[in-house]
Amino acid sequence: MEIQVRGTGKDSFGGQVETWTPVVTVYCAIRPLSGRALETAQQVYGQVSHEIRMAYRTGITQAHRGVYQSRYFDFESIINVEERNMETRIMACEGTATG
Repeated sequence: MEIQVRGTGKDSFGGQVETWTPVVTVYCAIRPLSGRALETAQQVYGQVSHEIRMAYRTGITQAHRGVYQSRYFDFESIINVEERNMETRIMACEGTATG
């Protein structure tokens, strides 16, 4: 998965446009949530559809998103599992390229 960060740039008329800049590519597990897990996650984190797990990384925030093949994941919550600095769990909502 490629992790990207949101930024702004200027279009040809000088207006502001949203841009996404690649930060890092990571190995991860992407798991769609369903049933009880989906219901519980949405109560806690808002609108989420997937859980993403990866080795611990610092600096990932809600201003980032993940891109895997042609799929885009907006990061809703970033969790340092058990505060052990070994695994990062991200609750995400699958979105669109313009999200």
